[in-house]
Amino acid sequence: MNDLSEWERYGEYSYLPCGTLNSIKLKFFRKLSMGSYPHIVNFAITWKCNSKCRMCNIWRDADETEIPPEKVERIFSDKIFRKTKLVKLTGGEPTLHPQLPEIIRLISGLLPESRIAINTNAYPFERMKKVADECVRIRDDLIFSIGLDGIGDIHNHMRGRKCFQEVMKTVNYFEDLRRSKKVLFRFSFTITPWNFRDLPGVVEFARERETYVGFRVMHLDKLYRNESLKIKDGFINEFKHLLEELGNNYFKKHIGDRERNVRCFAFINSVFIDPYGYFHPCLYRDRIGEGELSKLWKGEEGKRIRNDIKNCSKCWSDCQTLPNIIAEFGEFR
Repeated sequence: MNDLSEWERYGEYSYLPCGTLNSIKLKFFRKLSMGSYPHIVNFAITWKCNSKCRMCNIWRDADETEIPPEKVERIFSDKIFRKTKLVKLTGGEPTLHPQLPEIIRLISGLLPESRIAINTNAYPFERMKKVADECVRIRDDLIFSIGLDGIGDIHNHMRGRKCFQEVMKTVNYFEDLRRSKKVLFRFSFTITPWNFRDLPGVVEFARERETYVGFRVMHLDKLYRNESLKIKDGFINEFKHLLEELGNNYFKKHIGDRERNVRCFAFINSVFIDPYGYFHPCLYRDRIGEGELSKLWKGEEGKRIRNDIKNCSKCWSDCQTLPNIIAEFGEFR
């Protein structure tokens, strides 16, 4: 079994640079609208998805774009990525990409010091086992982030599929992998008005398996094609009380009224790449270019983008907010 002390606190973000000196440096870069390095890369390799999530409408879109491996190689050959610590493969459902093992092989070869995390809905089990086996043969220290939005029927309701039992089979399989390999897994919970009261059950479920739960407040955005959905007023305040009961005070403290109370460091220490190969400052902002990220990152356009982001507090997605908290304070607090 791996040492899970840091893992239980930070999940895959434990591999990001942290500490007071790093925080001071990132704040300095932010003040000058300069970029450090993309320490974390959120990379949607496909929009294809086999879930029908209540809080996301990507599955309704006919767009099944999958980034080809040759484009992945071109992107990550840029020296700007040489200090990247974490590449998060997402989507859509990234395990549906038929060339996922090849993408992992390419990124591992080009960025040998970085960790790779894969966001997944973890079903159906037989397909997941086959894909995971192929990927782990290439790299045995992968991190799998399993979407778990409740226990039992709550999860089925949120995902629009009767998939909970299949997910549990995958979890059991990952527990076996963790014993024999360096593989790690954690859970990801999307907070909505329909399931937030089930978070304590998911937290307890994760603790029993000696792992971590990351969670995010449901975000209405064109990325998820869900702008037309309605969020019940007041549920965030009720959720804050729930966090207090769970002892997650650092999350409670940074949640405002559907917004976060911590500054954004997007495009200072992170970047988002979509399945077309376009760069975005973060998941929720429009594409800003393609080709060599270093030209955007170091140029005047990069400064303009960072200036524009400085006052942004719209999202509370774990892929951006948790690195923001580390950048702001050097640790979770």
